[in-house]
Amino acid sequence: MRWHEKGIVKKMKMQIKKIEGDFTVCKVVDFSEVNFEAEYCFTAKTDEENSVVCRTEDVPKNTIDGRTDGELFG
Repeated sequence: MRWHEKGIVKKMKMQIKKIEGDFTVCKVVDFSEVNFEAEYCFTAKTDEENSVVCRTEDVPKNTIDGRTDGELFG
């Protein structure tokens, strides 16, 4: 039985809010240089890459490629 089938998940209302500041989406070699203590840090891993979304000033040193929101969506 999976955790969501055990009744652990409660109905919650998600609230989306705008976060001020500059963010960067990064493709990194690995997560060794990621500042997990930063206020905002999101990581994702697929079979092809390791990704981080963080404040621009927290971009890891081992970034292979990075894009700011203006470059991605502008």
